[in-house]
Amino acid sequence: MNFETLKKIIKPIILLILIDIVVLNYYSSFIKKDPYTLAKYDLFSLNSGQSYFGSLSLWRLLAQNNDWERAQVLESKIDKVDINDYKVSHQPQELKKSLSLLTKKINKTADDWIEIARIQSILGNIEESKIATQKAYQADPIRDDISKLYYQLQIN
Repeated sequence: MNFETLKKIIKPIILLILIDIVVLNYYSSFIKKDPYTLAKYDLFSLNSGQSYFGSLSLWRLLAQNNDWERAQVLESKIDKVDINDYKVSHQPQELKKSLSLLTKKINKTADDWIEIARIQSILGNIEESKIATQKAYQADPIRDDISKLYYQLQIN
């Protein structure tokens, strides 16, 4: 068998393998709909709006998982307003500042106690979150949203 004949046989096989790889990747990106895959798919879109949305989505996913170092890499591609709003309500240092201000407040409302519970929950302080929810319920037992949250925590 000469080189030309071998080349004619191998070329279509390699082409089929490459097509299979491309189709499999394309198919798996739509079948596996986990948030990371979807965000990365949007991130590499040719549409600039969709690409920005992908950057923002991936940044939020990393931030939600307290992977602030990797999230920071994407910050140069994202508008500062979008980042700052999220950081104030989710970044541990910012949450601790808000928590400090709320705990020093003398006459706390039910909303203050719910915010304390939310912050404690994000920081992983589940017992403190339950205590704050209980105090919110004591401050306003009539509010349906607080009652529902209070009783859900009592069951768990």
